[in-house]
Amino acid sequence: SENPSNLSIFFKDKQHVLKGPFTERKIQEWYRKKLFEGSFLFCVLIYYDSNQLRSKTDFLDELCSRNGIGSPFSIPSESPSLEKNRDQAEQRLHCIEEKIRSLRVKCDEVMR
Repeated sequence: SENPSNLSIFFKDKQHVLKGPFTERKIQEWYRKKLFEGSFLFCVLIYYDSNQLRSKTDFLDELCSRNGIGSPFSIPSESPSLEKNRDQAEQRLHCIEEKIRSLRVKCDEVMR
């Protein structure tokens, strides 16, 4: 298996604004200060020397459940999908943003 050359983490804040990229160290620091809620959506991008990219997008609650509450932002080697390049990963993130936006509209309609 290859060694990652870089890792970037993005997240959606309470106003659903995409923030990042941040390092795992910075995100972990904020996580320990309890600045995130379980409903926050995170996207972890891992860049490899071979120009490959692995990405995993999940809500914080799901990350904690799968990876443990001590280090929820670690990516298990078997679960992330392999992206061909950064453009594909960004396109995937954009699709996820669209799904979230759509879900939010549906939730707003139900609450009326």
